[in-house]
Amino acid sequence: MHKETETAIIRGTTRLIGLIGRHISYTLSPPMHNTMFRTMGLDYVYVPLPVEPDHLKDAIAGIRALNFVGVNVTIPYKEEVIPLLDRISEDATDIGAVNTVKVEDDGSLSGYNTDIYGFLQSVNEELEFDPRDKRVLVIGAGGAGRAIATGCVKQGARRVVLVDIVAEKLQSLKKDLEALSSSTEIVSYYAGENKKIESELSSIDLVANATPVGMNPEDEPPIPLNVINTQAVVFDAIYAVRETATMRSARLAGCSATINGIGMLVHQGAKGFEIWTGKKPDVSLMRQVVESHIYKE
Repeated sequence: MHKETETAIIRGTTRLIGLIGRHISYTLSPPMHNTMFRTMGLDYVYVPLPVEPDHLKDAIAGIRALNFVGVNVTIPYKEEVIPLLDRISEDATDIGAVNTVKVEDDGSLSGYNTDIYGFLQSVNEELEFDPRDKRVLVIGAGGAGRAIATGCVKQGARRVVLVDIVAEKLQSLKKDLEALSSSTEIVSYYAGENKKIESELSSIDLVANATPVGMNPEDEPPIPLNVINTQAVVFDAIYAVRETATMRSARLAGCSATINGIGMLVHQGAKGFEIWTGKKPDVSLMRQVVESHIYKE
């Protein structure tokens, strides 16, 4: 069904939205958004726009000149794009990255980050989880980890535990989170500090994996989960497989509530759709399209 509905009809009136990134041949955003545009009868089209690093400034100027409605921004430009915009949202400021740009009616550029929204919607909808007053452990202090941890702090988590293999990234994120809230306790551990991490896992409410570890069937989870609180819920930002190593390990340890990153991917995309068009998309259809491409259903 998705192959028929994702086909775009281009007219002289068609409005343009794109994705700016470096290596974007893998992106699922065009079928996801183009299916929604067609289903809702909207005269828009979403196109991939591969950009080399030396051309980022020109590319951003180009979306103004070519009358784009907006663009998504992905690796490696989420931070580099910020100085080229006229304003950025609170979430984008707190994370220090932009993944969605809207060209306003006056030609100015507004930057947003929809990853916090995507994560919070996903865990609330699929796990019935609200970070408020909860203990959260986030594995990975990169882009996805920043969004997840920042979202939990902004929602009033009681304690956020950060784990990464790079000390500099850990300390940078810890400092940024502490500046956001004085009421959330922020703790960080190097990935090899297993005894300290185990002591956290026994009373944790949410474990979130924000690393690429666990995508392959033979992978072990990025940290051992054998002593995890069995009432905890588990989120993995990986969406290339239905059950990741982290999810499998948590399930074997007795956790029944585990999800992958499909929901976060779809919800952050849906928020961008709403920013550009002013309309709410059918999230379930967007998810169906994405899953049919990833899992070949």
